[in-house]
Amino acid sequence: MEQTLTRGTAQQPPFPALAAAATVADIIRSPLATISQHDHVAAAAYLMKHAGTTALIVTGAQTGRP
Repeated sequence: MEQTLTRGTAQQPPFPALAAAATVADIIRSPLATISQHDHVAAAAYLMKHAGTTALIVTGAQTGRP
């Protein structure tokens, strides 16, 4: 499908209310899940399943930083 814009038509941002005002804290649904870089992949999968998340923050073993 092709869309034609004519004079006087303004495009709206996809999320106008969130474009300037949103922070990560506004949209995050659950606490962050972290795992050490040396933990087993099966542990990561287990944690993700039981935390109900699709991502983990991997932290360094020495520093604890991402």
